[in-house]
Amino acid sequence: MAYFFKSAAAFYAHSARTHPIVTLSLTNAALCAASDVVAQWVSSKAVRAHTYPVNFGRDEDELEEAVPLLPNQAGLSPTQHTTQPLDTTVYTNPQRFTLQMDRVLRFASFGLCNAPLLYMWYTFLDRRFPLPTTNITATASRTLFQRSMLWAVAKRVLCDQIFYAPIGISIFFLFITVMEGGRQKEIREKFTSHYIPAMTANYKVWPLVQSVNFFFVPLPLQVPFASTVSFFWNSYLSWLNSSRTGLVAEESNPLGG
Repeated sequence: MAYFFKSAAAFYAHSARTHPIVTLSLTNAALCAASDVVAQWVSSKAVRAHTYPVNFGRDEDELEEAVPLLPNQAGLSPTQHTTQPLDTTVYTNPQRFTLQMDRVLRFASFGLCNAPLLYMWYTFLDRRFPLPTTNITATASRTLFQRSMLWAVAKRVLCDQIFYAPIGISIFFLFITVMEGGRQKEIREKFTSHYIPAMTANYKVWPLVQSVNFFFVPLPLQVPFASTVSFFWNSYLSWLNSSRTGLVAEESNPLGG
């Protein structure tokens, strides 16, 4: 087993060096697809665990069989039994989890198309804000080196969060909504209800993630690192994208935020 993982890692490293964009695109597509599967499962579990009044979605014949009439309710339809214990009884939604493959494919397509953009963006940041590479042993010089390193990383993170994050999230909602068949009205509604919650969550997660990414991770592995974290982030975006308009604040956040 250890040999298998070692061989797989070596193969991936070789592919990333020789064909970086193709390798990153396929990796990102797979991670996006997997994250949407997780989001669907979490959403389905939340729906199945939710409780509803026992008369929710049931016709009158089913209600009469479920709960007999009280003596003072003779002649009333089951939906009029406001004092019946029926209204306070709850049940669990029995629906089973069904994977929506069209939704998974939309997310995979987004991951496939988004990876080259990420690769070019990280390459631009690496060239625009290069990290110091000379490690000097003298205390004063080492302190200066560390400050230069931190300042370069800070500029990368600030640039990433100020410019790319708003654009990247906009691209996500635009891409997915168009793939869902949405037009200008649906795009406007999606942005009105979902964009601010997504940006708020972004600034709670990604500044720290990108600080670690830019400080410790070499350029060829920065996109895979971000894609790995994006497994959970994309699960959140998938859940947010599929949330009903106006219900985003009330629904449970799968990231626990």
